[in-house]
Amino acid sequence: MKVLLLLSLCVTVLLCAKKAPKQYCDDGKLKAGPRMLVTPEPLHIVQVGDRVKLECIAHGYPEPYVYWTKGLDANGKLSGKRHELGPRAVGKSTLYFEEIEQQDIDFYQCVAEDCCSGKKVVTNIEIMTPVEADCGDRYGENYMVFGASWNYKNWTMAKEACEEEGLELAMPMNPEENLQLWNDIQTSFNREPNAKKFAHENWIWLGGHDLGTEEGTWKTWNDELLTWKNWGKGQPDNWTGPQNYKAGQDCIGMSRMTGQWDDSFLYHKRPYVCRCPRRVNKKKKNKKQAGGQ
Repeated sequence: MKVLLLLSLCVTVLLCAKKAPKQYCDDGKLKAGPRMLVTPEPLHIVQVGDRVKLECIAHGYPEPYVYWTKGLDANGKLSGKRHELGPRAVGKSTLYFEEIEQQDIDFYQCVAEDCCSGKKVVTNIEIMTPVEADCGDRYGENYMVFGASWNYKNWTMAKEACEEEGLELAMPMNPEENLQLWNDIQTSFNREPNAKKFAHENWIWLGGHDLGTEEGTWKTWNDELLTWKNWGKGQPDNWTGPQNYKAGQDCIGMSRMTGQWDDSFLYHKRPYVCRCPRRVNKKKKNKKQAGGQ
């Protein structure tokens, strides 16, 4: 991984060289903490191999530390083991990737920290590859029946995202399809660069719901009745949550760990799975065309 941290080039070469006297630290001027002057865009969509440069500049008195961390998502949750990247700089720090590698696809934070009060200002940045259903061809590997998309969406947005690709939000209709879907999720999780950011997220949206119908009458996204189900223990429970969400849990998610289902609040944001288009056997198709049929 070719990553460089270009530290601040300033006359002050020691961290917190402009150390403020204790009485200054105790007065009200530091209540606001450091201030960011330059920050990167929050989302960077890249291809593996791209060159990427992210710059943060902060101001304060004394001059704040500026440093980078990796492994936090946009909600401040761990996507993996969080760690600080390189030494801390003063006032300015640049995170530079000569060539983005798969392990660089992650959530990052630029942190400006006042070394007198400890107050921080944090900017969240996500580096990701283009999001589309992982249906296999772009990897030159076995074709997928179900394509996971490693991006946060609520249930309604996930359904729309699949439709925008000309697909449908996946819903297994029998044990064989459920096993295939679960296996395809595992395959995608192990090869898709965006997936590792969701190591802490165990649930993935499926296309089943009981919206606009009698409670417990589960249907697919296009209102076909589900005659086979694979609920986890104690599910579905239509839990209303601590906020007493009266609509209850109306949409189905699958556990990435077990392949079992759970009813969930439709507003939760999760990865999701689309049903990939049927693969055409090109040899048979060409044979029919050659025969004039």
